[in-house]
Amino acid sequence: MLEIRQTAWYPRGVVLFFEGEPARGIYVICSGEIKTFAHSAQGATVILRRVGRGEVLGISSSLSGSPYPVSAETLLPCQISFIPRAQFLAFLADHPNNYRTIIEALALQLQRSWEHTRILTLHRHVGARLAELLLSHALEHGQDNPQGTLVNLPLTQQDIADSIGTSRETVSRILSDLRRQGILRRRGNGFLLIKPRALQMLKDA
Repeated sequence: MLEIRQTAWYPRGVVLFFEGEPARGIYVICSGEIKTFAHSAQGATVILRRVGRGEVLGISSSLSGSPYPVSAETLLPCQISFIPRAQFLAFLADHPNNYRTIIEALALQLQRSWEHTRILTLHRHVGARLAELLLSHALEHGQDNPQGTLVNLPLTQQDIADSIGTSRETVSRILSDLRRQGILRRRGNGFLLIKPRALQMLKDA
């Protein structure tokens, strides 16, 4: 598939595609991070997923011919390979053994979507939703050090609010409370989780 890729570098803040646009093809994330998001009828934004190296966007729409169901924007500078839809479908027709890889990629996306749905729907309290967001990223991307677990989370407070269905002001207040309690600290593009057990208790509350 390498011969049909069009690879380029994108700075932070570039929208790859918008919700409702016709599917042009698939995007393979070689480096960096992407956020996918959608808008409600009332104009509210909900961040659905963070997508990193090795993941692919646009598979389901390219296979079905349906519009992109979400928008995608770079969170960090990214190297991305684009494969036009017609060439992608032709490649699969010529190499049907690759459908297993496609199914595995779709299954991963479904699993990640379910995990985020849990955050939004199973926790009534915003603090619990924020705690689960931080813990889930710690489990997936965390780096342990003597002070705690460093979680790379290049999201603004508004991005975090959009991820858990609340306001930026609420996120700011909860993070301030957690810092005062010594549970976490802001560190670069992420957080240092000093007391993960306290976050787990907040999640389970």
